[in-house]
Amino acid sequence: RTADRRDNIPDTLHQTRDLLAAAAGLSPEDLPFVGELIEVRTEFEPWREAFNQALGGFATTVLIDTSHLAAFRAAIDSVRTRVRLRYEGVETGLPKVEHRDTKALPARLDYRPSPFTGWLQERLGERFGFVCVDSPAELSRHKMALTITGQASQGSRGAHGGHGKGNVLGFSNQCRLADLTAQIAAARMRLVDAENALERAEDALNAVD
Repeated sequence: RTADRRDNIPDTLHQTRDLLAAAAGLSPEDLPFVGELIEVRTEFEPWREAFNQALGGFATTVLIDTSHLAAFRAAIDSVRTRVRLRYEGVETGLPKVEHRDTKALPARLDYRPSPFTGWLQERLGERFGFVCVDSPAELSRHKMALTITGQASQGSRGAHGGHGKGNVLGFSNQCRLADLTAQIAAARMRLVDAENALERAEDALNAVD
């Protein structure tokens, strides 16, 4: 249940991760999703959707200590799952990297303390060091850049779109719970509107009769 968890990873991915962890004799905590280990800093909350888009599938990648990798691969090979799970073996216990440039994506995140933190900070700096710019006119000024609408550029390459997808970042699910609360309220309003429309249609039909 969403209320019982402290992250925003979809249930289907959690269930698949838990299944593979059990097959390998590991706990889910040994196989964290990237999205479980990072959170958008409060002052940069408006960038949350853009960061989800920029990180893409990396945010739902499972990390595993390289010392467990060979045994994990052998253990899960015969396990059948409908959901395909990406994983990556990483070196744990690396020193933390302090990202100071708050114009770039990695410095706009908070990191949950874990054995994977140092590696994750290093990888984000290397592969996802997007400079956050105010307009698309600034995209070409940087090796990697990102607008608040989610348009990303890397030299002559770029990407845009994918808006409206669920947030998968965070070691707090308060945003997810607030979003679900708003969805429930909207659904209740639609139900009231539908009931009123039905009542008016019945009244009209009775008048015709």
